[in-house]
Amino acid sequence: YGAEHPNVARSLLRVAQARLALRRADGARAAAARAVAIREKAFGATHAYVADALDVESSALAALGRAAEARAASERAARIRAKPAVGP
Repeated sequence: YGAEHPNVARSLLRVAQARLALRRADGARAAAARAVAIREKAFGATHAYVADALDVESSALAALGRAAEARAASERAARIRAKPAVGP
C-alpha cells in the first residue's frame, strides 16, 4: 500500500487510541497528527474521515494539557461534520 495509504491512517489511529489508553499522550498525538495528514491527502480536508482523525488528535492534545489546540481540532471536526457529505 505505501506510507500514504488510507489503511495506514486507520492503523495509526488505532495506535493513537491505544497510546491514549496507556497514558502516552505524546505518542498518541504524533500518530493522530500523521493520520490526519494522510486522510487529508487521500480524501480532502473536509471529509468525514478527517473529522474522525481530528477527534483522536483533539483527545491527545487535551491529555497533553494543550486545551486551545484540542478545542481547535474538535471545532474543525464539528465544522466538517456540519457540511453535507461529499465523495466516498
